[in-house]
Amino acid sequence: MEEKTVTRPHAFNYDGRRLNITGVTEVAHFEDKEVAVSLKERGLVVRGRDLSVNELNVNTGVLTIDGEVHSIAYTGAMEKTSLLKKLFK
Repeated sequence: MEEKTVTRPHAFNYDGRRLNITGVTEVAHFEDKEVAVSLKERGLVVRGRDLSVNELNVNTGVLTIDGEVHSIAYTGAMEKTSLLKKLFK
């Protein structure tokens, strides 16, 4: 029997000071000025001011960010950095 790979389409909706993103597989890093997330095949970087991750559900792929969003940009595939590389940076 063949295994089926489930792909999550992604979308984002910005309403007031709340950004909802679907299709998120992982949050690579976040701080008050930048949130970087992994999607199926590439990354997404949200930049702004007073950003905070309000909700993250990796089972459904939903991420909610509160704050003032200045830009949303796609990046190449997000590389996973090993713990050793982070420690000896």
